Amino acid sequence: MFGANEAATESLKQLQEIYNNSEVEVKISNENAKLKTPENAIETYRSYADKGGGRWKIIVEKNNKKKEYNSSSRVIKITIEGEEKADPVTLMSALKQFLERDEEI
Repeated sequence: MFGANEAATESLKQLQEIYNNSEVEVKISNENAKLKTPENAIETYRSYADKGGGRWKIIVEKNNKKKEYNSSSRVIKITIEGEEKADPVTLMSALKQFLERDEEI
């Protein structure tokens, strides 16, 4: 989806072929607060969801306080100024610039 990482797309597609599922939910936790979260292992799925393939939620607990982060709170609105805003080339260019900028975040 919009250039999302192929590894996430392919693995989710394989699960759907095997189980005929319409949704996948993954929960990873460690009761001792020693969870390893390597960015490259998580990023492909976060990117996939952020680009329209689903949604994500992360709950972080520190000092007995929980903080929730989710894809709903990451909604970003793009405004294109000017008369040419209905032009498909302009729209695609603006979308491409946004996606490239989002990959840097």
